[in-house]
Order: sequence, then C-alpha cells, then structure tokens
Amino acid sequence: MLVNCRSFNPRDNGADNQDNHISNLEQIRSAAFDASPAAQVVVDVNGLLILANERCCTQFNLSSRDIGRPLQEVELSYRPLELRSRIEQVYQERRNAIQNEVEWTSPSGESLYFDIKIAPLFGLSSKLLGVSISFTDATREIKLPEELEHSNQELEFVSQELRLTNEELETSNEELQLTNEELETMNEELQSSNEELQTINKEMRLSGEELYKVNFFLESILGSLCGAVVVVNPSLQILVWNSKAEDLWGLRATEVLGQHFFNLDIGLPVENLRQPLRTCITEEPQVIEVTLQATNCRGKSILCKVTCTSLIGRRNSIQGAIVLMEQVAEG
Repeated sequence: MLVNCRSFNPRDNGADNQDNHISNLEQIRSAAFDASPAAQVVVDVNGLLILANERCCTQFNLSSRDIGRPLQEVELSYRPLELRSRIEQVYQERRNAIQNEVEWTSPSGESLYFDIKIAPLFGLSSKLLGVSISFTDATREIKLPEELEHSNQELEFVSQELRLTNEELETSNEELQLTNEELETMNEELQSSNEELQTINKEMRLSGEELYKVNFFLESILGSLCGAVVVVNPSLQILVWNSKAEDLWGLRATEVLGQHFFNLDIGLPVENLRQPLRTCITEEPQVIEVTLQATNCRGKSILCKVTCTSLIGRRNSIQGAIVLMEQVAEG
C-alpha cells in the first residue's frame, strides 16, 4: 500500500519542498520496485496491467507496449499460472493467494519453478486498488535436493569403485610379493598393453586422417558436380547444400542447413517435388526425374531438371533423399 508521503515529513516547508519530496519518494519507490529480486507486476481493479519491474520484463518478455493493456491480453495472465480466477479469489477474500512450485518452461527450454503470490492492494478506507503479483524464483531450492541426491549417488558409485580398486590393489600386492617371477610377468604384460595402446592410438590417428580425406573427397565431388545438390533426411530437413545450389538459388548453405525443404523460398516450385520426395523416402529405393519451370537467383526464367534419388545407408535402409537440380535451358 502506498503510504501518504506527508507522514515522512511532519514539517511543512512549503509547496516546492513538498513537491520535491514527493518526486524523490516516487523515484525511490520506482527504483526499489525495479530492484526487487522477484519478478513483479501490478494490476488495477479494472484488470489493466499498470506496472512491471525490470526483472519481470526480462523474465517474461514484457515491454512498455504491454503497460496499460488488459491483463487477459498478455501471455502472463495464463502462463506460468492462470491468474484471472485467482485475482477474483483475492478480491472476494481480501487476502493473499499463494501458489508454490509452479513450473514454467522458458523460451530456451529450461524448466523453472516459481512461488507466485497475489496480494491485494488497499487504498484509503480499505478500498481495493488492485493486486500485486510477485514471481519468486524457487528453481534452485527445488532442484537442489535432486542435484544433491545425484551427487550422493555419484559419490557412492565412486566410493564403491575405490573400494573395489583397493581390494584389487591388495590382491595385486599379495601376488607381487609371492615371487619375482610373477612381477616380471606383470611387467611384461604391462609393456605388452602399452604397445597395444600405442598401436590402437596409431590406428585411430590413421582412421581420423582417412575420415578427413573422405570428407574432403566428398566435398570435392559435390563441388565438381554440374548441378545443384541438396541432401535431405527422412524428415526432409536439409543436410547438404553444395556451392552450385548457392549459385543457382542465391542462398548460402549456412542459411538453409537444418531447414525443412518445403519451407525454402527459392525460384523452384518445391511443392511440385512433394510426391517424388515422399516416394523416394517412404517406398522402395528409386530415382524419379521431373522437369520444372523455375527462376534462378538472377531473375531469369529457366527449365530445371530435378532428379530425386533415395539415399541408401547400411543394410539398404533409406536414410533420406538426394535432390539434383540442373538447368537444361533458359525458359
């Protein structure tokens, strides 16, 4: 409840001093409201959102355009918690309403938990002015026991592993103490193991070099093809977009990788390829050719031959489709 500012200054030093004092108090109230660690909004009795502090704006993506709007038009009215019915309950009972551990998924996909408090605001003669709604982040308190339990489980696992290791070390020490011959045998086995590890590391390094060469070779092949090449997965998301595709349609690979093929905004009528691509992905491996009227990135009308081929993986499973696009003539 806003306190009458005269109660802070019993001496009346004139209208100017009083106005300055009121202005300072309003600035202090505003700064304190914004500095609150909890996200907070104020809704008046007409259901209008009249105040929102900085943390609330950041947390729930509110802007200055939302101030003055009816609460029901703002997403905050129903997510993370349906507020309007609870506000009515507060008005009727004239006391706080609290809902703890309300889960909310942020735009980044993180699960957060809030303790939400709806408090009535009273004016003179106990007249209802509206409600203050605060969202206190309780995520850490809720997740901390889970994290602690997980840490304890990991600690117990490590302890068990250490106990087992110690037992094995004790057994090894007993065996080492039996004879020097056994010690020499173990040293020989360790040396053999090191040689095997060196061999494995060498093979892995060679495999990595071979993989790099294969990838480089594949990129060279794709870049050397006469047509534009696009590779899509079974969900029709773009996996490969070669340089000829960039030249033909004016879109760089970084702009289209991961996008749905039929969401492309290029001069090729991709909708006409819906059935051929579906057939290549869902039926027996095959090759389908169609010729379409298109417009390249330079605005020229062209005749484009499109070849859709099933992408075959191991054990003859279909992993997607290859789309080869070649300009056969100017339209």
